[in-house]
Amino acid sequence: IRRIARLPSRVFFRLFSNPIVQRIMKSKLPALFAAMAMAVVIPSVASAQENMNDIFGKGVAFLQNRQFDDAQAQFEKMVVQAGEKAEKDHGPAFGSVYYHRGLAYMGLGKFQEAATDFETAAMKFPNKPGESRVNPYQTISLLQAGSAMMQTKEPDHAKALEWFKRFETAMQGTPVDRDNVVYNRAALWGSTAICEAKTDKPRNAAATFEKIVKDEGGADRASRSTFDKTPQLIQGAGIEIVDAFQRSKTPGEGVEFLTKFNRELRADPGIVYYYAPRYLQIASEATKAKQLDYALAVYALLPNTRQALAGLDESGRRSEAMPMPNGKPSPFGALVKQI
Repeated sequence: IRRIARLPSRVFFRLFSNPIVQRIMKSKLPALFAAMAMAVVIPSVASAQENMNDIFGKGVAFLQNRQFDDAQAQFEKMVVQAGEKAEKDHGPAFGSVYYHRGLAYMGLGKFQEAATDFETAAMKFPNKPGESRVNPYQTISLLQAGSAMMQTKEPDHAKALEWFKRFETAMQGTPVDRDNVVYNRAALWGSTAICEAKTDKPRNAAATFEKIVKDEGGADRASRSTFDKTPQLIQGAGIEIVDAFQRSKTPGEGVEFLTKFNRELRADPGIVYYYAPRYLQIASEATKAKQLDYALAVYALLPNTRQALAGLDESGRRSEAMPMPNGKPSPFGALVKQI
């Protein structure tokens, strides 16, 4: 690693796009070695400045250890040090700095800052034909920008939807960083359906929801995606679509949606019970608007107390059986007992 660190900048860029180096980047190596491996990807700068590779390696190590404040500080240092010449001196590869700072901001709950960094990584440092200094995070930054935008204090669902569409369009082509992209298509479609519903496009949202339901699951090598359809994802998207049909004053289509996907929406009584107050509010609004058939269809989704508690109890047992990333037991089991 020490020998590699003394190589000229142009060699770093070649290493950056090397499949073996990319494989090392993705592997589950110990945090320190992974950080050292990542450190080779950012080109060197003048000796008067702190070595960019050292800073980047520290930032990645902090990210892996979930020390988000320290990680953000390291990537911030790189941005300041590179200044306005970042693109000229480092090419598209410098987009990885903004991408990783965006991840640090996500960990800190600073979603607006994260969305801005992901947008910068994708749009200001695009990969170019013939350019050896590759930005391996340009395409995935589109997806991350949309995800961050949905979690800001005042979510911009229209903008998030635009990012998700851009990501899907990019993956239909052959971006140079395609091999670095792995994503959950169920989560992408679920987020897309929510954004479509929030922007008063319930028909589009229902069509996207149907894609989730009909997907046979599993990894898809062609799209570089996995598929993990959780009850929370189904309910989170479903309830926004139910609400959107009520707001759009098309209750007939809403009844069709509820009838068509009744089994999926009622699959987990415990999760439905969690969303019950929101469903009751939608049904109440439908009743006020004289949409009585729609109100009845929404009420019919709600489980009885015995079903709900049985579903919650099962969810609690599953949750307790799977510790959280920090090794501690999930608090959901205790929450179920309180309910």
